[in-house]
Amino acid sequence: YTTVLVAGSALYLGVTNQLISTRYATHLSFPVLILFSLTASTVLSAPHAAGARTKRLAPLAISLQVAAATAVLVYFYPATRQQVGASVQPVARYVRENTPSDARLATTDIGALGFFCARYVIDLLGLVDQDTLDWYRRNGIPHGQLGNPKFDHLLMERNASYYVELYDTRPHKEIRSPLLTYRLLYSTRVERNNLSHGRHFRQLWNVYQLERRANVGNPRT
Repeated sequence: YTTVLVAGSALYLGVTNQLISTRYATHLSFPVLILFSLTASTVLSAPHAAGARTKRLAPLAISLQVAAATAVLVYFYPATRQQVGASVQPVARYVRENTPSDARLATTDIGALGFFCARYVIDLLGLVDQDTLDWYRRNGIPHGQLGNPKFDHLLMERNASYYVELYDTRPHKEIRSPLLTYRLLYSTRVERNNLSHGRHFRQLWNVYQLERRANVGNPRT
């Protein structure tokens, strides 16, 4: 069981993005947890000397685990009190009140923003958007995003008319792109329910209207 556990854990951690997996694909961790449970129960129930020593150490190991988990929970407790929906609603309200009903909003945050803005949302992470995933498979993932022609091609193929940038913490700067015009409409700080250096992480969310430049035709894929 130990060999299977180590091999399974190495395979899982080697091919999975742990940050995304822990939030959106926790079902993938179940095989690892099952293997761990089987291995632990086998070792603790073994009658030989190693098993006996392990049994004596088990209470200490469990106590250390509980203490570590409690410390982590206490540290992150302030983040659990932050209501993301409330902090995102001003952005969603602006989009809902200042864009046409047929607007197509491209963003990487499809949760609270997508729920409250009442507009068609293009999921740029591909969590629930097969068309975005298919585009990435054909063309690769663009790096740098804003101003990157490959990213512009993605927005054009998905017929995005607005884009919400939410990972930027810097003041707005003009976005230079040979394919699209990014016109800043709205900008505000949004406090997320995670911590950075012990404080709530505050992002600058920018809402852009997208327009193709006059000399740009339909994108090639």
